[in-house]
Amino acid sequence: MADSIAPWQSPFLVSNPAISIWKNRKTSSQPIRRCPLPETPALTSQASGIVIKAVLIPKNKEARLIMTAERHPGCFITLEGPEGAGKTTQLKLLSKCLDELGHEHVITRDPGGTALGKPIRRILLNSETPVHPVTELLLYEADRAQNVSEIILPNLKAGRIVFCDRYTDSTLAYQGFGRNIDFKLIDMLNEIASQGLRPDLTILFDIESSEGLSRLHPSGHDRLEREALEFHQKVRQGYLKLAAKEPERWRIIDAAGPMSKVQGDLRKIVLEKIASMNVKA
Repeated sequence: MADSIAPWQSPFLVSNPAISIWKNRKTSSQPIRRCPLPETPALTSQASGIVIKAVLIPKNKEARLIMTAERHPGCFITLEGPEGAGKTTQLKLLSKCLDELGHEHVITRDPGGTALGKPIRRILLNSETPVHPVTELLLYEADRAQNVSEIILPNLKAGRIVFCDRYTDSTLAYQGFGRNIDFKLIDMLNEIASQGLRPDLTILFDIESSEGLSRLHPSGHDRLEREALEFHQKVRQGYLKLAAKEPERWRIIDAAGPMSKVQGDLRKIVLEKIASMNVKA
């Protein structure tokens, strides 16, 4: 492997992380050795009352991990967007509207939606703390695993509408497109941390990177907000690519418009989705 390629960027290394290892006895330049796992049709694990099913499917003498989430009667909606898009403010306004309409709902955020996640969020966003790209990725996934288990899944099972301010797509956009970490590795970690739970609807608040950053207070930038403009442009383009790949799940709102217009678009999208799923909350 060329010295210029980091391990977490190597398609060969992480093409199947479950069965790839480093052969690294004396020097880091040693080749990678493949160790196929025995063919195992299904593995089931149960912890804290939540059943996680993982299936190893042989494919070209390799295996891949599939997580299957339990079905639930709720509605799971995620909000995504680059810095300065205003999604958090818009979600607060939407929440007031849903309260008035009598829709029972829960709002969480990724990262920081749980007691465990709050200190993780502080570490991740602290502009004075250098964070290695892989450390950053794993911290986000650890926070997500706790959030899904403690907040998101229990409320979905209770039939509630759950909003999450950022979710797995943020990791693909920021750590994948932004940091150039291999997407197969991110997909695997997202699958494990989320227990295979995917949003019913994802709303992208889209805005030009330069305009979004200009909305932020000059003295209040966190570690990610301080990244170079090129990084934020890669993140935004990544979001647009993700949305184009799954148009049935994504809805895009022009976040550069007036706040009232953005809120109107958001309410229309969300209320239509709730009605279509016949959520009783």
